[in-house]
Amino acid sequence: MPEFINKSAIRMVEVHSPGEEAAFDIMHVELVTVIFRDGTQVSGDLLADVPDQRRRLSDSLNLSGRFLCTRAYGKVCYISKQAILKVITAAK
Repeated sequence: MPEFINKSAIRMVEVHSPGEEAAFDIMHVELVTVIFRDGTQVSGDLLADVPDQRRRLSDSLNLSGRFLCTRAYGKVCYISKQAILKVITAAK
């Protein structure tokens, strides 16, 4: 019997990534640490499809959609924006 999960209850979905995805090469990539409301954290490359003139972290976080996309250790993670307390960048 199938089970259904309320989409607002999803915090993060991890997908194994077998290799470098060509589509990610054209995206803005920024190393970040995402801190969840419960204090746990995930670090990785934030991937955002933004134009060159809008490559600030705030631009990436303000994109429409419920999830942020990050990549680390052979996995792609889709993180619910509702579950995030804050995002810290490793930028200079």
